This record gives sequence, structure tokens and C-alpha cells, in this order.
Amino acid sequence: IIPVKDVNGLDSRVHGHFARAPYFVVLRLSNGDADIEDFYYNEFLGEKRYTPAFPDQSSRYDTLKFTANSGDYDLIELKGAYPHARYFSITLYYPETATPIAVLCDTSIIADTGSQNPYTPGIPRDIQARNYTIWLKKEDTQPTETTKNLILLPSNLTEVTIFLRTYLPDPGYNTLGGVFLPTLQAFHTDMTPGILPDNAQDTPTFE
Repeated sequence: IIPVKDVNGLDSRVHGHFARAPYFVVLRLSNGDADIEDFYYNEFLGEKRYTPAFPDQSSRYDTLKFTANSGDYDLIELKGAYPHARYFSITLYYPETATPIAVLCDTSIIADTGSQNPYTPGIPRDIQARNYTIWLKKEDTQPTETTKNLILLPSNLTEVTIFLRTYLPDPGYNTLGGVFLPTLQAFHTDMTPGILPDNAQDTPTFE
């Protein structure tokens, strides 16, 4: 991927700053030849600071979006399985600027009891028991005993936007790395069941 100043085929002028380039060209190199696959407009130009997800044919991005003050919950539980892939992460973003608030990446996610994290050195990549649980917790709620794999939702956050990135699945697996997307369940701080946010009830998994 090359930042360019204009759209003019292989004669497009290279831009000196990746994030400020108005366009990106995707090239495929083969036997010393360069072929253009596509051009992309940089949608993130402007006064605000953005963290764009540039075109990446080896990554899959799934999103979870909901209104923070809807529903009735203090915690949201995300239960999933580590993908068979080179890398994966779950990131909470400010939706207005697409800048990250918090991130949990594969090696830092603690496995459930009875499971193991295949991204931990010495653990087989193809281990069968590979489940994890991540918690989204409202920042202004009471403390809980749940402290591992915790992402705090800031009290000033009205719209929650979370990205799950799966990068480079292992050979023979689909773009999700051969696992299902995480499922969601709402709780209060005393671990009694809650109600998921309104726009997360009809789609209790990532989109």
C-alpha cells in the first residue's frame, strides 16, 4: 500500500506522509512487475485525529456497537474462543475520532479455567480447549471481583464501538480463524442477570 497525491495509474505521485495522503494505491508485485489492484480515498483527512484501518487483505474486522446508557447492566460478558490465527485483538474506540481507549491483544487475554491461551509461548497453537471471557464494565459502577480481561467503559462515552481484529488465519481456517464470534450477556455488579443495551439485544453477537 503506497500513499499517493493523485490517481494517475503507475504515474501517481507518491505522498510523503502516509496518514495525510489523499489516496492509497494497492500494488501487487510479481516477478519484478507491479500491477495496480485498487485505489482508495483517505476518508480520515480533516482536523480531527483518526486511527484509520487501512485496506488489509489478511485482516478481518468485526464490530460491536451500542448506546451505553440503554438497557440495564453494569457489566457485559463477552465469551469467545481464541482464533487459529497469527494475531487477534479487541479494541474499544471513541466513535467520534476512531481513536483507541483500551485494547486487549491475544497474549494479554487470560484463558478461562480449563482452557489455555494458544498465543502463550509453549502452548500448542492447535490446542482444543481455548476459551476466554472478556468483561466490559461501566467506569462509574461499584467494584466487582471480576478483574481479569477487563475493559472499562468511560462514563462520558455515549456510544460504544468495539472492533475485533483477526489477522492472518492459519491454513485451512476461515477468516474468523475457525471459531465463532463472541456472545454477549449482561450482568449487574452482584452478578445477577441484567438487560443488554437496546441495539445489542437483537444481535447478541458481533456483526
